[in-house]
Amino acid sequence: MILFLQPEFGDPGLSFVSVFDMALGGLNYVDRFVISDIKPFRIDNLIIFTIFMVIVPISLMNLLIGVAVGDIDAIQSQAKMKLVSLRVRNFSVLFSVG
Repeated sequence: MILFLQPEFGDPGLSFVSVFDMALGGLNYVDRFVISDIKPFRIDNLIIFTIFMVIVPISLMNLLIGVAVGDIDAIQSQAKMKLVSLRVRNFSVLFSVG
């Protein structure tokens, strides 16, 4: 009830955008879009800001996953080479004794 007096929580749509902004770490949504004097482009800016808040975290997570998968491929190839070298060493030790 107290938050309803704040300008960013006066409208249910703005409340959703404010909460989403807080979940992403605070992008100064209130200072830039609610309190500022950009009244002619307010809806356009809200749409662009909301799209930004949705697309950027998804794309960053996809990039991080891609980097992790690339690292795993490199580690697996090194592990295969190590396995082959260990097998060769074991066979050489086994056949050198007999």
